[in-house]
Amino acid sequence: MSFFFEKQLFKQLDILCQGVHPGGVTAMSFVLGSNYLVTGGATGHVRSWEVGRRSGALSLLTTVKEHKGAVCNVQVAKDQREFLSGSKDGFCIIWDATKYA
Repeated sequence: MSFFFEKQLFKQLDILCQGVHPGGVTAMSFVLGSNYLVTGGATGHVRSWEVGRRSGALSLLTTVKEHKGAVCNVQVAKDQREFLSGSKDGFCIIWDATKYA
C-alpha cells in the first residue's frame, strides 16, 4: 500500500491511494481540515481511514461491505459521525461512523 498526501500553497489537497482496495479505489471523500478519509472500491467495500498529519500514512479504521456493485460515490458528514455510500447496485447507504470506529 502506498499513499501520497500533500498540501499545496493554495491549500489544495492531492491524494493518491494505491493498493487500498482490490480492483482499485472508485470513490473518495474527506472533510477539509480533518485527517478522516473514506474510500469506496470496485468490489463494494467502503473503508474509513485516519491520515497521519505529518507522515501522510493511512491507518485503516473500518471496512464495511453491503454493496453488490462498485462504490461510485462516498460523502462524509462535516461532523464525521456519518458517511454515505452509493453504488452501481442502485443502493445508497448511510453509515454510522461512531458504530464502526
